[in-house]
Amino acid sequence: TPEIQDETTESSAIEALRKEVSGVQSALRRNELQAIQATVADATRRVSPAVVAVVPRIDTIESPRRIEVYGTSGTVPPDFGMTEVLSGLLIDAEGYILTSSRVLQYEFPVQAVYATARLLADLVATDRAEGVALLQLRELPSAPTPANLTDVAEMTPGEWLIRLSRSSTGDEVRSVHILESTHSTGEGTIIGTLSGTGSSSMDGSTLVDATGRIAGLYIHVPEADGFVLPAGRVSEVALALKARSLAVQRGWAGFQLQELTADLKEYLGDSKGALTSSVE
Repeated sequence: TPEIQDETTESSAIEALRKEVSGVQSALRRNELQAIQATVADATRRVSPAVVAVVPRIDTIESPRRIEVYGTSGTVPPDFGMTEVLSGLLIDAEGYILTSSRVLQYEFPVQAVYATARLLADLVATDRAEGVALLQLRELPSAPTPANLTDVAEMTPGEWLIRLSRSSTGDEVRSVHILESTHSTGEGTIIGTLSGTGSSSMDGSTLVDATGRIAGLYIHVPEADGFVLPAGRVSEVALALKARSLAVQRGWAGFQLQELTADLKEYLGDSKGALTSSVE
């Protein structure tokens, strides 16, 4: 009947309108997400070249042993997962890299993945209280672009921060977090707490604000929430560690010597040389 045809036409028109509105909403959401992604990429563009991945050398990683499995013919390799990757920040043109002190679990030298280059880096000094370590590249990459630690961002609770790191293949990894709170440690250092539970894969990551300035370094604490070491403190610690590396003699023979006293000379029947008292 004409009435049924009118109702059908009206339903079709409503359904078409609903689909059109839904399509517009989807397009708006896509545009919003694309705008956010563009903002994040633009904010990290200046800092990104200074971010490196810190990984152990391939020759220091033990191959998983094959194990017997009940009910099967043969053996299978156990799944030990991927080797954890730390991130670090190239802080100057001398090849110094600041990263998490968890790098001490690796054998040195380690590999620093700078863009597509894999360069060897040695341990210079550590500050366990702050949870950071200073490395230095054995050779500089071509046209290194260190981070700017003179113009840094203040940490303000409630502010959005972008976490920037690299994968073991050199790919950039980004995520967005809220700085939930800040508080003072017993030593008087102001540190920050991020939204959500941080993971070990974030260890040593650089955090920048929406303007692209460095806000701090994320330090992961096993079995606890990690914290953000503010950029101002990062700069102070880096300078202190560099000074410590210059002041401390790093040569080490692997044994301890003892001066020959009169009694030892008489006992040993020799008056020259030194006594090796222990081998480390």
